[in-house]
Amino acid sequence: MITRPTVLILGAGASQEFGFPLGRELLLRVCNDLALHERQPAQILRALGHTPDLISSFRQELYSSMQPSIDAFLELRPEYTEIGKAAIACGLIPVEHDFRLNRNANRQSWYEYLFNKLATSLDAFSRNQLSILTFNYDRSLEQFLFRALKNSYGFSDDKTAEYLKAIELIHLQGELGELPCLTGRGRPYRPELSAEIVKIAISDIRVIHENTDSDPAFARAHTLISSAETVAFLGFAYHPTNMARLRCRELFKAGQLYVGTGYGIKTGERPVIERTLPSAFHWGAEDEEVAEFIRTNKFMALATKPEKIVAS
Repeated sequence: MITRPTVLILGAGASQEFGFPLGRELLLRVCNDLALHERQPAQILRALGHTPDLISSFRQELYSSMQPSIDAFLELRPEYTEIGKAAIACGLIPVEHDFRLNRNANRQSWYEYLFNKLATSLDAFSRNQLSILTFNYDRSLEQFLFRALKNSYGFSDDKTAEYLKAIELIHLQGELGELPCLTGRGRPYRPELSAEIVKIAISDIRVIHENTDSDPAFARAHTLISSAETVAFLGFAYHPTNMARLRCRELFKAGQLYVGTGYGIKTGERPVIERTLPSAFHWGAEDEEVAEFIRTNKFMALATKPEKIVAS
C-alpha cells in the first residue's frame, strides 16, 4: 500500500513496454501509413473529410519538419490540429490489445509491480495515496488496473470501477476516448479502426497548444504536485512546454522527494532539463528502463512505509 502522498508523472516511455510507440516512432509510423492511399489510416482520414491534398501536405511537412513528435509539430503548425489528432488516433488505437497487458513469463512489468504494491488488501487498496498524471493518450494503465482488480476479487464492472476511484488518474492532454467500463461512455480498449471509432477518440484528445492556463486538469495537477511527498517522472522526455505547465520548480516544497527516469538522456543533456526541476531532483541511470527504475529507486520504498500514526 502506498501510504505517503505520491504523484507519478508519465511520459511515452511508460507505455513503451506494452507496445505503444515513443514520439518519434509514432511520427514515422504515421508518415509511412499515410504514404499509401490504400492503407486504412489514409482511408479513414479521407472518410473524416480530409482531402487527399491535405493528407499529402500534412504527411510531407510532418516528415520534413524534423520535430521529435507529432505533438511538437502541431504546436508549431496548429492549422493541422484536426488531421493531426486523427493521425495520432490511427497510430495508437491498433496497439490496444489486451494480450499486451498479460503477464510476461520472463519479467514483471512495472504495471504488475505497481498493482502488487497497491493491492496488499482490499481495504488497503481504497486507502492508497497515489495520483497519476499522464501525458499519454493511451489508456493501458487504467485498463490493466481494472482487469487486475476485477479478477483479483471477482467484482462486477461497476464495483471494480468504484474501487478504482481511489487512484486518481488524470490525462493531461486527453485520451483515446474514455473507457466504458469506468465511465459508461467512450470506446472499449480494442485495436479496431474505423472513421466512427477515430471520431470518438479524437473528441477527447488535446494537443499542447490547445491547453490553457485555466485548464482544470493542470490546476488539479498543481494541487497534487504541491501536496505530494514524492513526485516521480516515469518514461518522461521532459519537454520544455510540458515542464513549464507542470510548474514543478515553482511548486517545490522543502522535504519533497523528486526522482525521474533518465533512459537515453545523456549526461550533457541533463543540465538544461534540470533548470525546470527542483534542485533536489534525482536522476535514474541512462540505461535504466521504467520497470527497473521503479524497482530499484528508493522512492517506492519510502512511499510504502507504514502509515504515520497521529497521537490522539
